[in-house]
Amino acid sequence: MTHFIFSGHDTVDLAKKYGTPLYVFSEDLFMDRVNSLKDAFEKTGADYEINYAASHL
Repeated sequence: MTHFIFSGHDTVDLAKKYGTPLYVFSEDLFMDRVNSLKDAFEKTGADYEINYAASHL
């Protein structure tokens, strides 16, 4: 069986450990996007706050 590796983690192993459905995020990609947002707001001089929320269904 072929396993998909995501951000250095075997997704089959993750599913066995945490169950399914399983939603995974890349911390590196997430933080790159957050930092891009921060840079954009800081260039405008705007007062800002970045918040993130998630939930499962």
